[in-house]
Amino acid sequence: MRKIRLKRILLMILIWYVLGISRFMILFVPFKKIASYMGKSRYETKYFLTETEQRRARKLGKMISYVSDCTPWESKCFVQALTGFMLLRLFHIPSTIYFGVRKQPDDSLVAHAWLRAGDQVITGDEERIFFIPVAKYGQYAKAYN
Repeated sequence: MRKIRLKRILLMILIWYVLGISRFMILFVPFKKIASYMGKSRYETKYFLTETEQRRARKLGKMISYVSDCTPWESKCFVQALTGFMLLRLFHIPSTIYFGVRKQPDDSLVAHAWLRAGDQVITGDEERIFFIPVAKYGQYAKAYN
């Protein structure tokens, strides 16, 4: 029981640090460099994952959402999606980051990012339905068009 609790705490600490790295990258690294790290533009990774990969990705998404509420910096959708992408890559689980936009009543645009692994959205799922996807980046496994 203690071993499981310790693993969970260590994973939460790792997520907290990667959220910080993601926020730093978004603020100070040109998007072109971040995009090259995220993989090929307009490509998606496979929709099928093993049960173990699906379970790990789902658990990671929930923990990212929880830990992002505990950071002293802003950890919104893109920070969470980039964090999930980095951690899934660490665990050799293919994923795709999507970017979407929505027009506001005052004609301004609002953006959103979400992360998909297999057939499930790991981060940013709640708001995703209100946005039109305009870009996607997939990496790690063979990308499918």
